[in-house]
Amino acid sequence: MARRAPHGEKHEEKHEDALEILLAKQAIRDVLSRYCRGLDRMDKEMACSVWHEGGTAFYDGMFEGTGRGFIDWVWQAHAAMERHSHQITNVLVEVTGERAVCE
Repeated sequence: MARRAPHGEKHEEKHEDALEILLAKQAIRDVLSRYCRGLDRMDKEMACSVWHEGGTAFYDGMFEGTGRGFIDWVWQAHAAMERHSHQITNVLVEVTGERAVCE
C-alpha cells in the first residue's frame, strides 16, 4: 500500500507558489485579451492601459518604440477599417520568480 506524503509546511509552500504562478499567468492572459478588445472596439484608453510606463513594443519590420507610441501608430490603420478581430492562440507564459515572459 502506498503511503501519502505528510502535509507539512514545504507542501503548503509548494501549493502557494503554484497558485501564485497560475494567478500571474491568468493576469497576463487578461492583459492580452484587453489589448485585443481595445483594438477591436477602438477603445484607445483600454488599448493603452495594457502597456506599463516605459513599456516597449517590437513588431519585427513594422514598429519599434514605446507601447503608447505603437497604439498611436496602429490607430491610424485601424481607424480606416470597418471591422477588427484580434484572436489569441498558443499563448505561452513562463514565470520565473518576479519575472514573466510570454509570446
